[in-house]
Amino acid sequence: MEGVVTNRILNVTASGVPNLTAREREILGWSGFGLTRRAIARRMLLSPHTVDFHLRNIMRKLNAANCTAAVAQALSRGLLVLEPESFAEPSSNPASPTLRSR
Repeated sequence: MEGVVTNRILNVTASGVPNLTAREREILGWSGFGLTRRAIARRMLLSPHTVDFHLRNIMRKLNAANCTAAVAQALSRGLLVLEPESFAEPSSNPASPTLRSR
């Protein structure tokens, strides 16, 4: 029981992989495409402070020093997969990146 409680506090799965929310994965995906915090906020119709909040949570969960390290950690752990065709500007829905999360 203690392990389950500890995992919930650290927000990780039983296998030790951090749980990222859908919003965190989306923000991390846009960051992985090179968008700034302000550009992510505009694209997702959020305040820059909200984006900063999520990015801080992502960095804490992944034990990353900065956003670049968080993206690298997520990619290496298979938490985030950036599709090559996603580098083009989305035409139909600019609020959602074309990325897969595992």
